[in-house]
Amino acid sequence: MIISVYDRVVFVLLFLLCCSIHGASSACSSASYVDTYPTSPNYPGLSTSSLPGGSQPVPSTYNPLIEGHWSEVAKLRNYRAPLSYSVYVRSSCPHTQSGLRNWHDPTIWPGGVVPANGADVTIPTGMSVLVASCSVDSGVSFGAVTIPLGSSLVFGDADITFRATGFIVRGSLLVGSETCRIANKVAITLIGSRNAQSFPAPAHVKGISVFGTIGLHGAKYSPTWTRLAMTANPGDQTIFIQDTVNWQVGQTIVITTTEVKDSRDWHRNEERIITAILRTSLGAAGQNSVITAIQLNTPLDYKHFGGKEYQAEVALLSRNVVVQGDTNSLPTDAWPFACNNTNSPNEKSTFPCQNSYLTGFGGHIIVDGSTGTSPVGRFSGVEMYRVGQTNIIGRYPIHFHMLGDVTATSYANHYVTDSSVHDSYFRCYAIHGTHGVLLSENTAYNAIGHCYFLEDGVEENNTISYNQAALVHALGPYQNPSMGLNGDSWWSQYLSWYTNTTSLILPSDMAAGCFYFTNTYNDVVGNAASGGWAGYALPALAVPVKLHYGQNTMSPRNRPFRSPFRGNSAHSTGFWWNTAGGIYVGGELQQRADGTLSYTSGRSATHDTCSNKLIGLPGQTAGCWDLGQQMYLQFTDNKVFLANRGMQHWGERSEIIRFELHDVGLSMNVFGKVWIDSMLMECRQGNHNPTWFAGCAGAPVDGRAPGWGSCNVRDYQFFTGMGGFQWYDVSQLHILTNSTFRNCMNSWKRCVYGTGSLCNNVAAFTSLTHSDQFVPEIMQVTSGLVFENVSAVWQFSTATSGAQGVTVSGRLQNWFDDDGSAARMGSRGMIGSAWANEWWKYNDACTLENQAWKCRYQSVNDSKASFIFNWDAAQQANIGDSICINGGDGSKRCPVVAKATHFGRNESLGLDIGVNAKVSGPIIHQSGGWFVRFTSGTPRVLTMASVQVDFNETLLLAFPYPAGTTFSIYAQGATWCSTSWGTCQHFYRSVSSIDAVRTAFGDAYYWDNTNRVLYLRITNNPDSFGGRGLENSVWTPFPPRDIFERGGQRLFRGGASFVVIEASCGSAVCAPQPDVNVPPARFPPDSFTTSSITSAAAAITVASATTTSALNAATTSTAAVNSATTSAASNAAATTSLALNSATTSARNSATTSTAFNSATTSASNSAATSAALRSATTSALNSATTTSAFNSATTSALNSATTTSALNAATTSALNSATTTSALNAATTTTAAAARSTTTVVTSSSAATVASTSTSATTSSLTRATTAAAASSSTLSSATTTTVATSSSSSSATRASSTISTAATSSTAASTSAATSAATSSAASSSSSSRVTSAAATTAAATTTLASSSSSSAANNIASTSSSSSARVSTSTLSSVSAAASTLATTATTTAASTTAATTTTNAQTSSSSGRVTISTTSAQSTPTTSAVVVTSTAASTNAATTTTSSRSSASSTSAATTSAAATTSSRSTTSSSSSTTSAPSSTSSTTGSSSGGWPLLPGSVIGSPGSYANLGNNISKAYDTSFTTFYDAATASGSWVGLNLGSTASIKQIHYAARNGFTGRMLGGTFQASNTASFSPSSRVVTLYTIPTNERVPTGSHATQTITVSGSYQFVRYYGPNGGYCNVAEIAFRGVRSATASVATTMSSAPITRRSITQISNNNNSTVPGFDINAYSALVATAMGVDPSMLFSIIQLGTNSTAPFKVITTVTSENIFNSTMLSSQLIVALNDPTVQTFLASSGFLQMGGSTQEEVDTPNPAPASDEVYTLTPEQAEADNDDVDADGDTPLIIGADSASPFGPLTLASLIGIVVGGAVFVIVIVVVVVIVVKKKKTHSKAIDLSIF
Repeated sequence: MIISVYDRVVFVLLFLLCCSIHGASSACSSASYVDTYPTSPNYPGLSTSSLPGGSQPVPSTYNPLIEGHWSEVAKLRNYRAPLSYSVYVRSSCPHTQSGLRNWHDPTIWPGGVVPANGADVTIPTGMSVLVASCSVDSGVSFGAVTIPLGSSLVFGDADITFRATGFIVRGSLLVGSETCRIANKVAITLIGSRNAQSFPAPAHVKGISVFGTIGLHGAKYSPTWTRLAMTANPGDQTIFIQDTVNWQVGQTIVITTTEVKDSRDWHRNEERIITAILRTSLGAAGQNSVITAIQLNTPLDYKHFGGKEYQAEVALLSRNVVVQGDTNSLPTDAWPFACNNTNSPNEKSTFPCQNSYLTGFGGHIIVDGSTGTSPVGRFSGVEMYRVGQTNIIGRYPIHFHMLGDVTATSYANHYVTDSSVHDSYFRCYAIHGTHGVLLSENTAYNAIGHCYFLEDGVEENNTISYNQAALVHALGPYQNPSMGLNGDSWWSQYLSWYTNTTSLILPSDMAAGCFYFTNTYNDVVGNAASGGWAGYALPALAVPVKLHYGQNTMSPRNRPFRSPFRGNSAHSTGFWWNTAGGIYVGGELQQRADGTLSYTSGRSATHDTCSNKLIGLPGQTAGCWDLGQQMYLQFTDNKVFLANRGMQHWGERSEIIRFELHDVGLSMNVFGKVWIDSMLMECRQGNHNPTWFAGCAGAPVDGRAPGWGSCNVRDYQFFTGMGGFQWYDVSQLHILTNSTFRNCMNSWKRCVYGTGSLCNNVAAFTSLTHSDQFVPEIMQVTSGLVFENVSAVWQFSTATSGAQGVTVSGRLQNWFDDDGSAARMGSRGMIGSAWANEWWKYNDACTLENQAWKCRYQSVNDSKASFIFNWDAAQQANIGDSICINGGDGSKRCPVVAKATHFGRNESLGLDIGVNAKVSGPIIHQSGGWFVRFTSGTPRVLTMASVQVDFNETLLLAFPYPAGTTFSIYAQGATWCSTSWGTCQHFYRSVSSIDAVRTAFGDAYYWDNTNRVLYLRITNNPDSFGGRGLENSVWTPFPPRDIFERGGQRLFRGGASFVVIEASCGSAVCAPQPDVNVPPARFPPDSFTTSSITSAAAAITVASATTTSALNAATTSTAAVNSATTSAASNAAATTSLALNSATTSARNSATTSTAFNSATTSASNSAATSAALRSATTSALNSATTTSAFNSATTSALNSATTTSALNAATTSALNSATTTSALNAATTTTAAAARSTTTVVTSSSAATVASTSTSATTSSLTRATTAAAASSSTLSSATTTTVATSSSSSSATRASSTISTAATSSTAASTSAATSAATSSAASSSSSSRVTSAAATTAAATTTLASSSSSSAANNIASTSSSSSARVSTSTLSSVSAAASTLATTATTTAASTTAATTTTNAQTSSSSGRVTISTTSAQSTPTTSAVVVTSTAASTNAATTTTSSRSSASSTSAATTSAAATTSSRSTTSSSSSTTSAPSSTSSTTGSSSGGWPLLPGSVIGSPGSYANLGNNISKAYDTSFTTFYDAATASGSWVGLNLGSTASIKQIHYAARNGFTGRMLGGTFQASNTASFSPSSRVVTLYTIPTNERVPTGSHATQTITVSGSYQFVRYYGPNGGYCNVAEIAFRGVRSATASVATTMSSAPITRRSITQISNNNNSTVPGFDINAYSALVATAMGVDPSMLFSIIQLGTNSTAPFKVITTVTSENIFNSTMLSSQLIVALNDPTVQTFLASSGFLQMGGSTQEEVDTPNPAPASDEVYTLTPEQAEADNDDVDADGDTPLIIGADSASPFGPLTLASLIGIVVGGAVFVIVIVVVVVIVVKKKKTHSKAIDLSIF
């Protein structure tokens, strides 16, 4: 039979129809057919070397190449997902497991029939069914597929297409697994149309509804997105990317836009198909380059920038496992595509039509935990295409729904990685009511509504990392602000509220972001956002919404980031509103009781970040007012470009570090307490020009004036101006440090809004000056600013000629320029508005720039202040309404009611005070205060609130009142203060002088009835004043409550208390006093000129030369010396006195003295070359009296310098080799302290104490009494002596004191030569004191000294009188420098003369911070003169020379804990220590040791604790021991962290010191100090609690709290264990106690003699290798016997004890090591014949005579013998002097000459010298002069920081 062709065709069609009806495929040969699977896929897994080389493509136009995701500031390269190209052996593949049944096997289905086309399918119960490549024909579509609990539907690794209307998964739906990724193409297509549905429809309608487990795992493509390596231009068909990729030919990619606008109606994103992937040899790696070329199917249409500033992203959209919607998914309302503003017919700008694109109906996947099941969703390598259902709630591409907390699974059960969503009609990746999901390395493109989406505000602990999103479309009328519709305005901060409708089911979709987070307690790392209303939208939700509404377990808007928001980028965003930004922390979403959702995109509720979740909830505290609970939103290493704003942050607290911005209108507008550090703001980068007017059809030709009516403001905003940063107008605390502003030029050629050829509105900073209602206080400080190609550093937002005129906000604009970098003036100062006349003009050196004064501070006490006057409630209630409004047309101005004038100035130059009576202004030290005159008379009741005056500052207020007025003045506590538990009112006391007001703490007033002026000191008061019954207690200074310290800067808010003045006037306003004058300035004017300092330096040089000549001549004979010295001394003294008086006057009150003086004297003062320069300069002065001049010069320049270390060390080195330093200094000091003016006698100011030149009757006691009387004669004596400097009341008085020392010492240099000469003929006598003084002085010494000193006395008097009323503010760095200088002067003032005996006075001055870091602890601010006499008495044959030094604390002083208080060295030792102990901290490996506090030494040890730090920012455990109160330990986790010490051996803990992190004191409350003898602090039964910090304790910041410990026992390990939620925040910790090894012998030290004890092999390559030897305990014992600080002795014992030390390891400290000719050739060694000390040193093992090194090594710790006491004889010393150590080591004396490895002197341990060739004596003078820079080289061998 012949069958026609027609019949054959019909037969085939019928057969296919039959097969399709049954769902079978003709490809399956049998029911048992299975696919053959490879053990490993052949892709992906390509590396650079396996990519085809092709023809080594080169770009058509070679552009700069970008590699490694480089960014200049934001370290984006650190936030890239690790690349993975490897081919792996697959395991645990679901499709190869046993027991699978084939879909195409009829026997498994009911009725023995394979499911037919269109049929609903239920997988047989308990069965796992496999879909193979032949199981289902691609043309077959099923209905709903149900997978029951216990059943599985598994797809094989084959090319499979499966179509269904949806899936209900109660069992498992599996395509591959985590370890068995599918290599072939598996596509699941979800079918259905929107019109066919009845809504609400079940979740499985065109979706996969999962109640069980879903696992979809496609091939791993890496990276999923990258960036261009160079710019891609129109016409290019090859692009170059920054990574090697394993993408495949035929896959689709998208190259994102680099335009400002990115919208459906106009965008420049381009999709292309890959035709080839080629390796290149471009870049630094050459043939190993990772730069890859991608060839495209068609050329590019648009430019995509890839320059050094920023680069477009390139994202892979294709995957081999696909879940997609069918073609019915496409919107049916895609037209009209673009709309115009119908209210402006001429406007050609377009926007996406609001009522289009609302019908998209794609597929979706929901992992649904709402029914109580525990579903699992795992997705990797999945492509979601044509997905999401517009405005249908819950129908998102991938949606984790109501799963609860899955954090404990560590993302094992719930994640989406390396997947793709594109062409989505509603969102991308949604997390709803779920915590602990991982979204990582995903891409998203072309989506409607929020893309990466956290829904209700409760979602926490999720990780969103390394994802990309582009072309995200908002819904609703989001274009209204740009068109001025519905009351919205482009320029307003506030926008209308919108509610949900059927076309806008979530109103926040009006501000659709690429990333949208309703709760910030999640990890957001390394993502890239392109497009969207905002790149990252973080709205404020007061309470959760929708399904979590009413579950008030937290306030979402107050949650912090789980870790810093870091490594993220955004661009082509923030286009639709002037205030929108790449990162937008703003907008508010609310839910009403009826379920209606309401949203505003504008400013509304703020993010009040808090550790307390409940803050802000109904019934709870409204704000996070507890400072201990306040937290900061932290942003690190982020980047924004091509946006209106980089960041808009309506918040309370944030830290923004390394923020990089290019081509943005404004870097950011941020609210609250904000620290911005290391920002780069490039206004216009110039290498890429975005499309003119964003493609507006009515745009003018590029470069011509625009037709404003043709285009909308949103289109041309980018081209009208640019601003770097905006200072807001009120209630902010902004610290901006180390930041760069670049290319902010008004000559930008593409600007269309300007005057002439210049662009308006261009400046690095803009201050808001439009308001009379919202006006600035002290709000902002900067340092470390850099300006590159910037036309104006600052500008005001309005002009005085504008409608608002001269506003209150305009008059009060101010900016603290801490280092002068903002105003380019070189030192600290202020920028203040010139709209307020000369109110902000600190001094005559100020200059005008852009309507502002820029002024350098001339005094360290210059500062700034702010407060508000309140007096007329009725009138002031109209502020913001009928008067003093915010902006406006000028018709509601703010009437002027008063004038504030600086003391000593003309009132016409003062500040006009309006009804809105905030007064912000300068504290000018020279002026002293503000005189305030109300036009109608001073109000009878006047209050001052919101006071911003630091209690360390001194600001007097003066008011005129009628004669006879009486007053009641008091401080009123905050409104929340209750008399039931505290005192809420504190009354001021009346005092008798203005100075008494100044020196009081702020609770005193003075009524000058004669001149009719009331004076009081305004300061920041506490909000309550102590416990009940303390109403009349002494006022206590109280630091500002709300302090904000970051980056070395400090700001604070005014407290809630206020001051009330109630006058006895009979009416509401006291009678005006027009004839009362402004009070005079309180201090003489400060001059500040370089020339005067230069002249002083020159005069010093002349004086030095003169004295040198005199000394050279003087060496011939005593008579000649005396004559020459007297003449030279007189000349030198006169010259030097004049010069230094001039220099002192010039430098007075100036914090910048160091800079000017260094500039005038040496260019090397701030460099490492200082030492060499100073040594070179003083070479001729060595061993001469001119050394003192050199020393003075160096010391003066170093005193206020951050480089004190180099200068002071160099000067000290020179001084050590100087003759007669001590005699001159002591004599001059006596004269200076006494402030005498006689040329023949030394006269003290109150009691005459005459030191006759030939008399021996100037006894210790009389001089002490004289000095005490002198101190008492001044209200606050600031004495210019060695001990005074460290405790000086301010850096200015410290400068004066040091200058006086220099004057006195220089003037007395020549005079001292006589003393030295006479000393050569005098036998040195010794006393029994442990700190001996032997001074041989000639008969003429005192008289000559008096002559030399008299000239300098006048300078000293002048300075002292000025110091007595100086301010109280002291900077830490200045006091550190001054204290170090004083210590050096006190301890190294030693004397030698050429070929003569050096008669030396040695003062054993101890400091509690031997490391040279002086920690300032503020103790009190009241003037308390204190005298500590140091008397040096000589027992030489012919004379007694005496020296008295006086130490005083001036008003409001911050007393240095490192005060050098020398002891009286007569028959006994006495030491006056500072008022606060200081803990010096270690390097990162050691804690502190040093002076005892209350008898307990600090316990050193190795730092131990929890690893890491919060967000890996470096705030690790070492920060708790680095001596800085500004650094802190910030643990990686909120709870369970600790930090402590391994003490190395057990010790009994006696005291604990601790300090809180600034601003976070509450985080220590409940913390516990513990001890244990197990390093793990376990088990708990072996852990002892030493102390728990009470929850009501006020833990200090900036100083230590001290707790005495009574717990018994000895422990090796101690720690601080932080409370829950506190991140173990602590600034400093220290432990004191007694080592167990020393306890048994401590009691014997006072009576039993110390016998020979070896210190062999101490810390030889280890900290304690000698069995049974405790170096710390030993040094303490030895020190006790010597009467010296244990830390000093310990420093000597430690020298050279580690192979890493600058010196070789020494195994024994012997005479061989100590005495060798190399050392002694250039060292100054103090001579003192003291058998007691000599015997002690020998018996203690310091001088072990006769023992060889090897012997000591062999016997590391010989038992001491009580009779083995060694005395060093002259013969032994001489013999040892001839010996040279075999190793050439000089371990004990370091840094004392130029040959030292340390250069300038850092530690001097002075031992022995041959005196006169006949008498040999030995003394150890422990002089620890350590001025170590903060960043020193750590060494185990010489761990100086632990002292």
